[in-house]
Amino acid sequence: MLNRFKWSSCFSAVVGTLGFSTLTSCLALAYFLRLVLHSQAKLKAGRIIPAIATTTAMVTGFVCLELCKLVNKKPLESFRNLFANLALPLFAMSEPLPPMKVKSRVEKTKPDPVNYPDYVEEEEIVAHPEGHTAWDHICVDLGRDLTLEELLTHFKQDDQGKLETSSVSVPATGMALYNNLLPHTKQRLPQKLSQLISTVGKLSLAGRKEVLLECTFTNSEGTTVETPSILYKFR
Repeated sequence: MLNRFKWSSCFSAVVGTLGFSTLTSCLALAYFLRLVLHSQAKLKAGRIIPAIATTTAMVTGFVCLELCKLVNKKPLESFRNLFANLALPLFAMSEPLPPMKVKSRVEKTKPDPVNYPDYVEEEEIVAHPEGHTAWDHICVDLGRDLTLEELLTHFKQDDQGKLETSSVSVPATGMALYNNLLPHTKQRLPQKLSQLISTVGKLSLAGRKEVLLECTFTNSEGTTVETPSILYKFR
């Protein structure tokens, strides 16, 4: 009787999980993906459950170990990267490397290596600030919501270098708010950035006080300038 009760409870849990998998088709509507029928969800759930019980469980365990190190404020040398293959089995660990630093440089490219293999173009790229990483941000916080024009003016008055903004986009949605090569985007200069991010950028700002923006810049000499992402605080 006890075994029958356990089997019934387990079966009900699985059926409930499958029903939940079918309901997640609502998410597919939001991302314009193909909907999944209940029968298809059963097939996919049957295939994914063994993976969840093996590899996913193992990865989750190792991630939790790294989180314990983070909570206990262990030094960087105590953290580990892991490469695992349960089929072999193989577990290989290594110390994480520091993030790559972006430095000023001259990049050489061959536009047409087939017809003109000896022709090389050189492009100077300036890092701003020098040695920044993918984890850095340039914070724009003036205590209020700026217009697009005020944001561009803010970068022009930068103390470390006068930056001319070529484009402004919302990386979360990939939508462009401004591009100096597209005349119609200049009509948005008087508009508030929060309004542009919501309407043009298609990003909901409910409950947000800040948002990441991607900007491309050139300096006064026309040289390309690489910067970290822009953390814009509007509230």
